[in-house]
Amino acid sequence: MARIRLAERSDLPEKHQHLIAAFREPEDLALEYRHLMSGAERNVYAAFGRNPPALVAFREFAGSLWNDAGPDPRTRELVILRVARELDSRYVWHQHGRIALSAGLPADDIRAVGANALERFDENEAALLAYVRAYLTGAVDDDLHDRVSEGYDDGTVVAVGMLAGTYATIVRSMQALDVPIEEGFIGWDLANAPE
Repeated sequence: MARIRLAERSDLPEKHQHLIAAFREPEDLALEYRHLMSGAERNVYAAFGRNPPALVAFREFAGSLWNDAGPDPRTRELVILRVARELDSRYVWHQHGRIALSAGLPADDIRAVGANALERFDENEAALLAYVRAYLTGAVDDDLHDRVSEGYDDGTVVAVGMLAGTYATIVRSMQALDVPIEEGFIGWDLANAPE
């Protein structure tokens, strides 16, 4: 049970009540998000909804980052999964493990992120995953930056950092508030993944 009461739609001003669920109808969403954003309320939004201006700002910023500034779906999900696993976030892993599967990432790649098995990935993706880990601890150095820049342009490197930072904020906020997953955990090994 969360440490705060999760907001209900009626707790928010009428113009912001929709923010606890989806921005758009499922058919307007990328396929990998439809199962998560089909109008169902999500605990992450309900927790942030206890402060409606924070929820509004978060949804606007995150939406712009994902839709306009983010890297391709595979890179995006590798970054988010790495953050979730490094910071031990069952909530984010659960949501994005399913998104990653829907986006076409092989289950073995997702499991490899969970197991820190970077040898599964090519040189560029291994550098990306190492970069995310270093980003989270403030340990990105010139060598690692150069390695990740060999496989990704400057815009993508910026987006990766912003994505990792945004998800670190989400993870730490969710952990501090002890926000539960809406349904049974998918598992670090995807044992409970949808077929």
